[in-house]
Amino acid sequence: MFFALPAHVQDEMRARGAPPSPQDIAANYGLAPEAVDLLLTVMTTEPRMPKLFRRDPAKGSITDVDSVALESFVNNRASLVRVSGWKDKPLPRFALPATFGGTLSSADLQGKPVLVFVWLTRCPVCRRVTPSLVELDRRFGPRGLKVVGLNSDSVLGLAVPEPEREMWLREQGVRYPNAPLDAATRSAFGQNIFPAFFLVGKDGRVRELVLNERSLDELVALVEPLLQAAP
Repeated sequence: MFFALPAHVQDEMRARGAPPSPQDIAANYGLAPEAVDLLLTVMTTEPRMPKLFRRDPAKGSITDVDSVALESFVNNRASLVRVSGWKDKPLPRFALPATFGGTLSSADLQGKPVLVFVWLTRCPVCRRVTPSLVELDRRFGPRGLKVVGLNSDSVLGLAVPEPEREMWLREQGVRYPNAPLDAATRSAFGQNIFPAFFLVGKDGRVRELVLNERSLDELVALVEPLLQAAP
């Protein structure tokens, strides 16, 4: 969580031009306000941490974000997970209990173009892009595209009740399959930045990993080559 927060701040700065409030951070990660305050205090006072941003001493909100330092920190920390080197690698194998019953398995995706969406329920960016995923599924599903959601709430220890996650999916009209990640699958995908989009060809190999918020037009441009490519 400590190293995921800067990426979240970066996402919000790019999307809204302003850092998330402590209340937004608490809601996003399922943390108590006191925990958020402690987390931000450590991040802004720990001598070994770069100065990514400052806080308002009275309100505790984030101010004066150093965009250059923030981007450098996120990129360097991301290298400790797996955000590069995916091209032409096989999609990790998995078999997970699906959110609304049954099993979601990588075996079900063989021979099809795939977009794997790794997300968190309370992640503001994930919420904003969900309608685009619904539209991609509606528009390109008949052409063979498989959209799949893998949720990281439980594996990260976030206090998001399953009924809340299910309600969100229903409210958004999500028809593509979803499943909660387990520890082994989370490790195989190696993601601490959300949302993450894995673009996978019909041969089961990753064409590209795309991180952070993307517009519908950007996502369409990413999936169309998958549909046109030969098996």
